[in-house]
Amino acid sequence: MLTVSSKIDQFGRVIIPKQIRKEMDLKPGDGFEIRIEGMTLVLVPYEMDKKTQSDLKAFTDLLRLNRRREKKVDKSIDLSALADEVNA
Repeated sequence: MLTVSSKIDQFGRVIIPKQIRKEMDLKPGDGFEIRIEGMTLVLVPYEMDKKTQSDLKAFTDLLRLNRRREKKVDKSIDLSALADEVNA
């Protein structure tokens, strides 16, 4: 059994040490089921099929695009409001 220590960062993330990632063949983007069993936190890796991975990537790309558009709209609204104040 391989045992190593890790900490939770300010954003709630936990680093899975390299030795464990290598031993478990974990790659960036791999998903986990997270369970509590008594006082133990259990991470169970799961595999997504190619279609699900593709759909998830398309969805996250769409979210990013929408966020960028929202920021542009917000900036435009702020500039418009500022122009109204200056012209008033």
